[in-house]
Formats: sequence, structure tokens, C-alpha cells
Amino acid sequence: MYPTCQNSLFPPRFSAAIFDFDGTLAATTQLWQKIDREFFEVRNIPYDHNLSKKLSPLGFAEGARWAVEAYNLDESPEHVIAEWTAKGKAAYQHDVVLRPGAEKYIRLLRSLGIKTALATVNDADVFASMEPRIPFFELFDVMVFGSDVGKGKDKPDLYQDVLIRLNATACSTIIFEDLPVALKTAKALSLTTCAVQSDDPAQNKKLLTAYADFFIESWEDPELLPKDA
Repeated sequence: MYPTCQNSLFPPRFSAAIFDFDGTLAATTQLWQKIDREFFEVRNIPYDHNLSKKLSPLGFAEGARWAVEAYNLDESPEHVIAEWTAKGKAAYQHDVVLRPGAEKYIRLLRSLGIKTALATVNDADVFASMEPRIPFFELFDVMVFGSDVGKGKDKPDLYQDVLIRLNATACSTIIFEDLPVALKTAKALSLTTCAVQSDDPAQNKKLLTAYADFFIESWEDPELLPKDA
């Protein structure tokens, strides 16, 4: 664990909170692994989980460029992005829901005057397909996508942009994430980090908690809520 500006999750001693979506607020890790598997296998490229781990923090644009270059694909990154977006929208439109307790926790923070942001390398069109079933505009003051900054979560740009839009300092902000590389990036910016157990059975918890100030297994974790909740 790292030294942190915060020493508890509740009562919150932070004034802003950043949330990842896939694997953190929603159990979609295995969904994307399925999409990745189909993408590579239809191109006669053997799939293993390391491919999904490589793509997960990159976002659509960087991930598509990497896939085209790494495997010398005879197609453009834009074609790859369009395929991933179409498959994501089809899956997310009806089936993806927030994990139990997630919406309640976000609304609790907002009721306490804490600013909330969504920071994801997923695609904005995919998220639009979930409205109004998931009320993103009620839950978040700011939503920033990887395409807004052109960088993945292995770079600080996404989180720096969120902090600017929230008008928040790193030391007053907590981030909830399920990817070690994202937590490492956030920690380097002096954000307080909370690792979240995802739906990926292969999630490396030892590596995950190496960059985390806190760790929760679910959004109903007692550490998140007032004692009388």
C-alpha cells in the first residue's frame, strides 16, 4: 500500500470521485473477453487472455492501431473500431447493468456534495446505447472517454482531463478501478486509489493491491457505507 491523503472510505475525506466502468461499476470484463476472442479467432489469430489484458487499458483507437500493426491486419484501425463499437452497442443496449450497490453508492456521494466523474476508455456511442436505462447524466458531473484525449489508461492524460473538468485536485480525489495499470497511473498523479474486484476470475489481486490505498470486493462493502445504512 502507498501513503495516501485519505485514511478511510467512510466518512469520505475526499471531495471528488472518479469511477471506471468496465469491470468496476459493471461486470463486463468477460463480455469483452468474448468480443476479443471472436475478433482474433475470425482472423485466424490464436486468442489468450493476455490479448484482452493488452487491449483493456488502451481504448478503441489505441487498441485498434496496436492490433492492426501487431498482426499486420489488412484493414484500417477505423474498421476495427467500427466492429468493436457495433458489438459493444449490441451487448450493452439491453444486457449490461450496474453491479449491486454501485448506483446507491454514487448517489450517496452526490448527496454529500462530492463531485463524481466517469473515466473510461470505452466508446461514447456504446454508453449512449444504455441511456436512459442507466442514468449516467444523473450519476456523473463529468464523463470522459478515451477518444476525448486519444490516450489509454497507461498514460495520465485521461485522469488529468477529468481533474481539470471537475476543478479538483489529485489529493482531494479518489479513483475506483479494477486494472493495475490504471491504478499505477493514477497513483503516480497522487490520486487516492481504491482497487475493485472485477468479474474476471484471472484478475491479479496481488498486483492490483500493489497500487491501491484501499480494496473493495463489491459496492456493498461495509467500508463504503455509514454504519446505519
